[in-house]
Amino acid sequence: MRTGTRRERIFVLFVRCSVLPLVLFSLTTPAMAQLPRQDARIISEKCMVTVAADGRAVTECTIEEEVHSMLAMDVFLDPRVRWLAGTQKFTVLAAYSVAPGTGRKVSTPAHAINEVTPFTEELTPLSTPWRETVISHVGVMPGSRLVRRTRLEDLVAPVVPYEARWPLQKVRPIDFLEYRFRGITHLALVDPPAGCMLTGAPPEVTVTCKNVPGVGFSGVGSGRRIEITDELYGRLPRVVVSAWKDAAALAAVLKARRYPTVTAHSGTRADSSLWPEFLNKEMALQPTPVARVETLRSTVMTAFRTLSLKRPPVPLLEVLKHRAVTVTERAMLFDAALRLFVPEARSVRTAFLSDHEVIANRIPSTVEYSNPVVLFSLAGRELIFSPSTGELGPWPSLAAGTWLLDPTLRESPTLVPGDSGPLRAVHAKAVVDGRKLKFAGQATWETFADAPPCAKMLPPSLGQLERCDVLERSPGLIRVGFSSSAELDGEAVATLPGALDPLGSLFRVMPFEAGVTAVFPAARSQVELEFTFNAEAWSLVRVQSGSWVIPHKEPLGYGAGLITPGCRQNFSVHRNGLIRFSSACDLKRRHHYGKLVKPAAGSGFTGGQAYRESLKAGSLLEGRGTVHKNIQSLVVWFRKPPTVLPAPVPPSMKNRPKGGQR
Repeated sequence: MRTGTRRERIFVLFVRCSVLPLVLFSLTTPAMAQLPRQDARIISEKCMVTVAADGRAVTECTIEEEVHSMLAMDVFLDPRVRWLAGTQKFTVLAAYSVAPGTGRKVSTPAHAINEVTPFTEELTPLSTPWRETVISHVGVMPGSRLVRRTRLEDLVAPVVPYEARWPLQKVRPIDFLEYRFRGITHLALVDPPAGCMLTGAPPEVTVTCKNVPGVGFSGVGSGRRIEITDELYGRLPRVVVSAWKDAAALAAVLKARRYPTVTAHSGTRADSSLWPEFLNKEMALQPTPVARVETLRSTVMTAFRTLSLKRPPVPLLEVLKHRAVTVTERAMLFDAALRLFVPEARSVRTAFLSDHEVIANRIPSTVEYSNPVVLFSLAGRELIFSPSTGELGPWPSLAAGTWLLDPTLRESPTLVPGDSGPLRAVHAKAVVDGRKLKFAGQATWETFADAPPCAKMLPPSLGQLERCDVLERSPGLIRVGFSSSAELDGEAVATLPGALDPLGSLFRVMPFEAGVTAVFPAARSQVELEFTFNAEAWSLVRVQSGSWVIPHKEPLGYGAGLITPGCRQNFSVHRNGLIRFSSACDLKRRHHYGKLVKPAAGSGFTGGQAYRESLKAGSLLEGRGTVHKNIQSLVVWFRKPPTVLPAPVPPSMKNRPKGGQR
């Protein structure tokens, strides 16, 4: 029987050879429709932390996860683990991938496990002991399962007891999470998600969680590192553990953690090498304690580079040698310099603040307090300095609404009241003079970094600055006298500052984007204005603040007021052409989290609702922004009254000419 021409046989052979690889690939690779909707998920994560009697800790973790897209493979196939060379040892016990369908196991070779210096820290002074181990999984395809087991152990006893916080929620969903702790003294769960359970009691405790949704926050990282970072732990459910004996032991260590003060003018070579010569000369030129405090603040912020890394405080000699510090080291540096160069300062100490709403405040530890500050008193005023922002102001201002860990207080940590934020105030009188609106008054600012210029202290509605005189200046306080003028437009519309205007960028009225996490400090504002116009030359039409419109009522004077959460505005109109306007805002510390879940870096990580309190906090802040749209600049509309000509006088009959018409 004829089986076909040669050309037909070649075509059939070509089709068979082309289809066979596709069939084989389909047998080993799951169909895209069968893959889960998530790009990646953690099947299980189990960690065991054992703390010995001398403080050394051993942490063993086994993590099993899946990746279901090419982007997830690019992001999660190279995890990094940070450890401290010389005092710690990190070991990869096992690392392999399991192919979908076939179950083929591919072990990670030794050359795919590398020890590197952390990114951007290669040239950072005194950071070379830090290392990162990169585990690069191989043989991975969409649907593969990744498994790794690691051990991190202390080689020497640490300086301080073990303390840490472990997240109960991550970017990816977690099917099963288990943390086991042995040898600890304190443990607390902070806002645990549904499905989490705590068993046992210190020193042996186990925390288990099931079916934890992924956070899916947008912008939690960039490039190949978009997993939850330590900075975001405080905004997520977490478990906080500590091996401190009690709060007294923690306070004793914090009190002793300060740089020594040495005599800067003893003339010896050793002393002159400690503090820079330019600082000694600069301090000698400052005549008052206030001037020396401001000079020290400026010096520690500008002459020392900021290092964005975590490390134990290095000795003072190293800090002055390299002039590169962490935020904690800058606080300790300012503390020591203040005690040395400003002996008039009293009760100088370094304390720590927490940015987070809910913390494990009953546990002695420092992991929940990431912001060091320096507290002291000068000339009877309690002051606070933030080394992270450079701001200096009266107490509590920067600390309003935060948890404070102060080792000198018996009751610590304490929640600082949130209704005493820094004040920004404007008191002025305004007069309509021709086509100009002229202002004269005073402006006050509390808590700032560099002394702001007058133009920055005044709301834009006050127009162009003409005169500015500093009336009072001290650490964290500046009061100026000013005069300014603003042009009236063609319709004679005058704009007066509202209650939120002095705060500038401290408060945003518009809603926030989803996925944004931010903390807004407490703030206070006051505005007092007396506005005078010539009632014979101008006629008042209406007054408006946002969507709040009040038409002018004549002939009687009247008053009106508007109150929103934290703010109020009042004004009264008098018959003699005087408008009194007063407003005040007392905004407590505000936390905003992403209201909606957005794909992380466009990869579509799902997680449902992100941190249930986040939705509540985001909604409240957005709602506050909506109602505050009425607390805006006060706009006053005028118009000139129409010119009225005198009526003609009719002729008198007595003087009518004879023979004239009647």
